Amino acid sequence: MLCGLSIRDVVLIDHLDISFSRGLTVLTGETGAGKSILLDALGLALGGRVDTSMRRHGAPQASVTATFEIQNLEFLNSFFEKTGLNREDLGDGLLYLRRTIGNDGRSRAFINDQPVTANILRELGDSLIEIQGQFDAQGLLNPKSHQHFLDMFANHPVLQTEVAKAYFNLSEAASNLREAKEQIGKSENQKIFLEVAVNELDELNIIDGEETQLLEKRLELINAEKIINSLNNALQLIGGDNGAVSLVGNAQRVLDPVSERIIKELDPLERAAAELAETELILARLASDIEMDSGRLEEIDDRLSRVRSVARKYNVTPDELTALHLDLANQLKAIKSGGSELGKLQSMCDEARSNFAKKASLLSTSRREAGIRLNGAIISELEPLKMERSKFQTTIDTVDEGHWGADGWDKIAFQIATNPGMPLGPLEKIASGGELSRLLLALRVTLSAVNTLPTLIFDEVDAGVGGAVAAAVGEQLNKLGHGLQVLVVTHSPQVAARGHCHWKILKEEHKGYQRTAARELKKAERVEEVARMLAGETITKEARAASLKLLEG
Repeated sequence: MLCGLSIRDVVLIDHLDISFSRGLTVLTGETGAGKSILLDALGLALGGRVDTSMRRHGAPQASVTATFEIQNLEFLNSFFEKTGLNREDLGDGLLYLRRTIGNDGRSRAFINDQPVTANILRELGDSLIEIQGQFDAQGLLNPKSHQHFLDMFANHPVLQTEVAKAYFNLSEAASNLREAKEQIGKSENQKIFLEVAVNELDELNIIDGEETQLLEKRLELINAEKIINSLNNALQLIGGDNGAVSLVGNAQRVLDPVSERIIKELDPLERAAAELAETELILARLASDIEMDSGRLEEIDDRLSRVRSVARKYNVTPDELTALHLDLANQLKAIKSGGSELGKLQSMCDEARSNFAKKASLLSTSRREAGIRLNGAIISELEPLKMERSKFQTTIDTVDEGHWGADGWDKIAFQIATNPGMPLGPLEKIASGGELSRLLLALRVTLSAVNTLPTLIFDEVDAGVGGAVAAAVGEQLNKLGHGLQVLVVTHSPQVAARGHCHWKILKEEHKGYQRTAARELKKAERVEEVARMLAGETITKEARAASLKLLEG
């Protein structure tokens, strides 16, 4: 629960410390005394939006610290672990949320004096307190809030999570299917081009490095006559009548008669004879091959021209044609197999839709059952709020697929009839401002059993009501305070009298300027304050007597 609030240099507040207890705490005061400043300051400590004008004029820094007593340390441990905060100082069960605004307009946020982002501060603050403003009853006019209230009452978070997950999977599957269809539509326009291109490259049947090989062969054929002459000359020098083969043979014959020992030392000569003989054969073959290929020059020129022409056509080099061929063939294959892939994606989408429908149906059933219970619970809570002749109904309709969402497929709306004999209708057409405030309070009382927030704050929830109705509102707030910590900013004496604790917000002179202060009222002071709220500026004996009667309940 909220234990205390320390405010320094915020608007008209220079120094203010307020402690809070369990049950219902009421905050009263004249209009303009600073009750709204108090709530704005608390909102700042909870991670709310920063307004640089909140810093008191002339002060170097504004600062607000909200102190909480935490019962659910398991939740805090989990939050600190998730956000990377140090958990060592959680042993005393106290939590400090602090926000500052410097003279440069920048704000800083802290949790237990550890610097955090405003988003982390807000996330934690939202799990500790809910503030209902005096105009929040207008939120009941938005059907989205009706779904939120019903789901809170139904208390089926697991179902909600499963539906949200199923919807995410459906959205992803539908998106994949849609993109595949669009891609196939675009690819069909390329199919003809790809087929022609792949066929052309199939026919070309180029091999890696073919251009280089063709150029080398072409150069060889251009110089064929010169090369053949050189080969023949070399052949004559090696295998002619006076060539190397003959000379080596003569040397072998001259040495044959000498000693066997010398012959054994002349192995290199024998190897030379063998190598020369093989070289003679190679030279003869090369000369013959080149002579036979001399007629292929035109064929090679044609092939080279074809390879280069195709490369220019597809804006690549001849050496890149092989990779291009493979890439285009793969694209064509993907297009041709797109039908089967589309079928798989369609099956996945159908399966995801079926799963979402199953989960959404379970959630819808749970909501319809909870709606019946909520109707009865709200009607029973409206009775003590002087709306006992009202009718309340939760309507749930199934929307078409185009309006499905992470919350399911239900369209939920609260309807009411505040006068006997009148048909049920939308809240905005039937309920007045005061009735909306009471309906919001009835909802909050009904939801208190499942509400996970330890603290609720109402800012003038009693606006637009008075007399016996205001007394009934006070009773219900008091009832709500038995299970939760409830803070109420009120101008109603009937509501103020029902508080377990009473703080008066006032404006006072201090060192030549006005400042907002707060004082916790004792019993006698409460009598005076409630009497002031009853009678106005001049407090009469009758007002005091009425005040005392209200406080004694």
